[in-house]
Amino acid sequence: MIIEVLIVSLIAGLIRGGSVTNLKNIRFKGLYIVLLGIIINVLSFHLMSYYDNSLSIYLYNNLAFVQSSTMMLILVGLLFNHKETGFLLTASGIGLNTIPIAFNSGKMPVAQWALLVVNLRDVLDKVNGGLVIDKIIMSDETRFNFLADIIPIEYPFPKVISIGDVIMAIGIFLIIQKYMTLSQPLQD
Repeated sequence: MIIEVLIVSLIAGLIRGGSVTNLKNIRFKGLYIVLLGIIINVLSFHLMSYYDNSLSIYLYNNLAFVQSSTMMLILVGLLFNHKETGFLLTASGIGLNTIPIAFNSGKMPVAQWALLVVNLRDVLDKVNGGLVIDKIIMSDETRFNFLADIIPIEYPFPKVISIGDVIMAIGIFLIIQKYMTLSQPLQD
């Protein structure tokens, strides 16, 4: 979803007379904390997906901690920029996504009906078969289902997203719009 948001944001910025080169003026405090969270998350999932050793087993058995801690790093890094609406919304979306993940053993619940609405039976089968590390089918036993992946999206690549994803996407869109359409860099 993030790729689609970036593409739509860039196109909208260009239509509004903005410039991609203006994005170099983004003032992103806490960037290294965000990058650290992303890198740890990606490496952890790589290890869990492609290796069968004591570290990958440990990471999988502690998935809730891995997911929550890496998302909290990203959240903290974004909150260094809390005075900007786009960064605050992006952080809020990540925070909302962290809640169901943290309370469901590190896995985001996804609604079976929503997967079927967008014809993602193959994804449903993989989640049911335990082949998707970070997802679980939503049920009466899963917690915070209202924050889970319950929104089916059919455009151009079908997916099921959460309200946190929507808020995060709006935040990313606002950040890109703000900086692409700036005529001069912001002063500190």
